[in-house]
Amino acid sequence: MTNVVLIVCLSLFLSGCSQTSSDSLVDLSQTKTTTQTIQLSKGVYLNVDQIWPLTSTSGAFLQRVKATVAEQENIVTVHIDQTPDQLSFVAFNDLIGRLYALTWTQNKTSWEASDHIPATMIPENIIGDFLLVHLSQDTLNQNLVGAHVVDRGADRLLEANDHTILRKITRRMFSDGIWQQVTLDNPPLNYRLEIETVVAP
Repeated sequence: MTNVVLIVCLSLFLSGCSQTSSDSLVDLSQTKTTTQTIQLSKGVYLNVDQIWPLTSTSGAFLQRVKATVAEQENIVTVHIDQTPDQLSFVAFNDLIGRLYALTWTQNKTSWEASDHIPATMIPENIIGDFLLVHLSQDTLNQNLVGAHVVDRGADRLLEANDHTILRKITRRMFSDGIWQQVTLDNPPLNYRLEIETVVAP
């Protein structure tokens, strides 16, 4: 099985869950104009208007995400379609069925969520963690406000200007332009995502 590099699924499930509505930059409407700034943490933003077209691998992928929040685990499967001009995610699990559907382009974000998804979960959190995993260090640092990214071997750190670690991302088994396994820790919000991605048949 060829795994890929897509860490966005449960990022949305967890980082979205953890953010309070007062931290949100945008409303939760199902379809809206895409914001040009994504909040990654309090006082930390990623400007996304200069990152299009996306240069990471295009294709269809299946992702298995184990999310651990405060010692509680959830397993989610996500189907991802990626092109240079669009990202689409559909997440589901065996018990609940479809959890959410997210389509992101430079001009529009479409979002549908199950009643089982917390109201504080917003698509911008999913997109933000995905970009932290897949964009190059240089691209991220050119577009970050209030933080910077440092790559140390397999580890990528998002470090605030006060040196607080906001994300620790470990990427393993890079093949065919993608990371096969990704672990993302968010120490301030106390969640971990363990992600395996395979090319969809």
